[in-house]
Amino acid sequence: MKRSPILLALVSVLVLAACGDAEPTAASTEAAAPVAPPVVPPAATAAPAKASARLLGEWSIVLSDQEKRQVDVLQLALKDPAPTQEDMAKMNLTEDEKTMVGLMAAAKAKNPSDPKVAQMKAAADGLGQASVTITADHMTFHAGPVTQDSTYTVTAETDSTVSIQSADPAKAEAAAAAAGTPPEQNMATITFLDPDTIELSDSEDATKKQTFKRK
Repeated sequence: MKRSPILLALVSVLVLAACGDAEPTAASTEAAAPVAPPVVPPAATAAPAKASARLLGEWSIVLSDQEKRQVDVLQLALKDPAPTQEDMAKMNLTEDEKTMVGLMAAAKAKNPSDPKVAQMKAAADGLGQASVTITADHMTFHAGPVTQDSTYTVTAETDSTVSIQSADPAKAEAAAAAAGTPPEQNMATITFLDPDTIELSDSEDATKKQTFKRK
């Protein structure tokens, strides 16, 4: 897909030519020699920033209709009090969705005071407004009160794509503490769909992807 051009910064350089007055001549009938106009060089154009540099900043999640449905089902599963048969009927759940709702509702009922349950519910409620903050070496995902941070390095890039290798710092520390255990690495590709829209996809499974819009 052709990427839309980013805004280019133009630097204008003006060269002023100083023209002195011609000396007066005695009753000359000859026309004065034409003075050449000042030469103005073309404006210099700044080189566009690399794709990895354009990633820096905050990005809001963009949910597809299918993803919005998944969020709705997740919120139903974590509803307090537990969803009723009437609630599930209103959602017109598929068999797989009914199974998922039942399992999550049962797990929540088994240990309702578990703080992870409340955290998961708050995260599900905030998923529609989730965002990711990208710095030069960190990507931080926010959904409600849940924050997930990962470090990353750029392995390759083009004008519109950035390939990265990322790792969870906490898991990396645990792996370092366990002798001979390499830290888990995740490979992903970030593609600019346009200057303000990116798609984050798993390098090993292209079906796992998520779209974000620049804030």
